[in-house]
Amino acid sequence: MSVVVYTFGICHCSVCAPKDMKPEDVVASANLQHPTGISSPWAISSEPFRNRETNPCECNIDPNRLHYLMVC
Repeated sequence: MSVVVYTFGICHCSVCAPKDMKPEDVVASANLQHPTGISSPWAISSEPFRNRETNPCECNIDPNRLHYLMVC
């Protein structure tokens, strides 16, 4: 299973990716699936999720996947 962009807005998106996927591949996949449309591509945020979960954090559905918060 590949990277799934499960929410996105103007300057952020959240993705679910296989736990063994390299972070740079997660970023590349997010940018390929949902380009930002501006000169700044998606990057993994240095901030935690709004609910203070770490970034990345374990998927609440599949423990073999991680959620990443991304910003542009």
